[in-house]
Amino acid sequence: MEEAREVGLESGVTFALPSSPGLEAVVSVAGRETALHGNRLEEALFLCQFALGKVAAIMARTAFLPVALTPREIDILKWACDGKTDWEISCILGISNHTADKYMRRLRVKLNAGSRAHMVAQAFRAGVF
Repeated sequence: MEEAREVGLESGVTFALPSSPGLEAVVSVAGRETALHGNRLEEALFLCQFALGKVAAIMARTAFLPVALTPREIDILKWACDGKTDWEISCILGISNHTADKYMRRLRVKLNAGSRAHMVAQAFRAGVF
């Protein structure tokens, strides 16, 4: 840590990024001060996950193909992109919390995502929105 301080890396955050099998990534952001708190922290994580997806596509040397989603899955995904929880989505759409959770799990599989934020990034990358 002393060596890091000597070069101005006194504060920071590290993201371990879930991804598809065979691709692992860790991103560190550091400096004298980092203002990554609350929404800024979430935005930085989103950008890191988006970048990881681009790297994965380049490594595979294939374009990211659009996925086939049902109209209900698209509704669920839109609300997730707005930051709604499974419970909030269930109330908005008049479905059970269990059903909303089931849709979210299915969407993560279809979009090959390891987390909710990764799922949203994958949806944008796939051109769903």
